[in-house]
Amino acid sequence: METKKFAFSLLSLDSDSAMIEKRSSSEETVKYTIYKNTVISLSPKLSPKNILNYTDEIILLVFNGIINNTPTSEIENLTEVYSFSKKISSFWLGEIIQKKNQENNSDNNIFTAYNKRDFETLYNKLDSKDENYSKIYKIKEKLEGKPFYIEYNTKIINKLNELFEKYPNFDSLKERIVPKKNLLSIKKDKSINFPNILIYGDAGCGKSSLIISLCELYEFYSRNSMGSGSVNFTLTGNDKGFSKSDCGCIIKSMFSRGKGPIMNPLIILDEIDKANFSNREDSDFSGVFAELLEKNNAKHFKDNFFAVEVDASHINYIAIANDISKIPDYILSRFPVKLKIRQYTPKEIKTVVLDNIYEQWIEDNNFNKDLLPEYIPDSTRELISECCNNQPRNIPAILSQIANYTYKEYNGKSYIDLITTNSISDKIRNSFKYNNHSIGFKM
Repeated sequence: METKKFAFSLLSLDSDSAMIEKRSSSEETVKYTIYKNTVISLSPKLSPKNILNYTDEIILLVFNGIINNTPTSEIENLTEVYSFSKKISSFWLGEIIQKKNQENNSDNNIFTAYNKRDFETLYNKLDSKDENYSKIYKIKEKLEGKPFYIEYNTKIINKLNELFEKYPNFDSLKERIVPKKNLLSIKKDKSINFPNILIYGDAGCGKSSLIISLCELYEFYSRNSMGSGSVNFTLTGNDKGFSKSDCGCIIKSMFSRGKGPIMNPLIILDEIDKANFSNREDSDFSGVFAELLEKNNAKHFKDNFFAVEVDASHINYIAIANDISKIPDYILSRFPVKLKIRQYTPKEIKTVVLDNIYEQWIEDNNFNKDLLPEYIPDSTRELISECCNNQPRNIPAILSQIANYTYKEYNGKSYIDLITTNSISDKIRNSFKYNNHSIGFKM
């Protein structure tokens, strides 16, 4: 019996993982990923303190991971495997050495997120009996330490790609904020950073829904409604003379959990077209944008409450609007990237969008998935597409009413089949013909 031979190829390599292709003599191919932390953790000796002393061992570990318990006698290109094993380990070691050097050369007295001299001047003027005394010191503590940047890695990029698959009309935004995975290996700076972005489009195109999911992935974010009457206070805090004064969301978004300050959080400016803009470019509101949305000014940002210079120049901004004609030019000019989001096509609603909303609808109503169909029947999809008027936000109400009509009991058990007969379809069409969406789901 002829022994099957295996050949290996290195497909991609970045700071977190290497992708390998394993190909057999019978043309079968398998692609799998080796993660740096997993490989390193195979040896308890490879702690951060002594990792630089075990170059050969890392090569061996990577090598063992690549061949995946395949006997060396069955490997066709043994020399090549060892060669790119060494390339992988050298790449990862180079990154570790670079980070180690940065840590050794770093001096928190030289660079912090805030201006220490400013803080000392401010704090020395405060009365220890002042209610703001301890609050300001706590803000300083949260901005203390070596600044930290959220970085792109393979895991984050994969999650972002999965998210945008659910929103097929947001390709233009995806191109701006999701880099290609194979470019990570040549990027010196992997921190997440993009120009100020304004996305706009008619209601129902999925702007708010996508942004909510994006924020959950980003983790460090602040979402703010610009339609409220206290935009300045929300962004830049209250003056210390007010009761219950506090810093604004710009400073708070930089607070981390157990690390140094986050330098590049995500700030969402929702409903920016509903903001109460002044006709004067030097108004308080415009002044906030001039300072925050322009990198040079943002390096010296001062919150109204925490009146200390803070470097806010690395913050990422995404603004959302329905109608940009209501936004003054001097505000629009602060957003170099303006993306108009198209409405979903009927086909997209029946396939991608409806499936996503169905999953969310089940979760929102706390339904038992076992008592509902895994997929919506085709005839019901057609009915929902017809009645939603190309507006995804109408779909949950339609689903709830269909569930009312298709609720059944059999042998003492309840279930919903979502199968719409002609009579049910007529009732649904009649209910939503006049936009009557008030009927909820009751069991």
